[in-house]
Amino acid sequence: MMFLFDLAFAVEILVLGLGGYFLIWAASHDGAGVALAKRMGHIIITLAVLGMICSIFYGTMYWYKGYFSGPMAMHNMKMQNCSGDSSSMMHQ
Repeated sequence: MMFLFDLAFAVEILVLGLGGYFLIWAASHDGAGVALAKRMGHIIITLAVLGMICSIFYGTMYWYKGYFSGPMAMHNMKMQNCSGDSSSMMHQ
């Protein structure tokens, strides 16, 4: 689960950099496409920041619930043991 959080955050950082690239490109060029690049840069950065806030919020919530304390297989084993379903344990 922690790997997915790290992966999502890394992609959001890359997208944030892409939005910054559009803004820097638009600031250093004149002519056609500059207004579109500025607008796209602002939209991309806004969406990337909102995605980061969402990822941080849910990552923190999962951390408080204890999902990051051990491997995911351990959580599945606990759930199977709690439900009393031993048939899936016998087939492993």
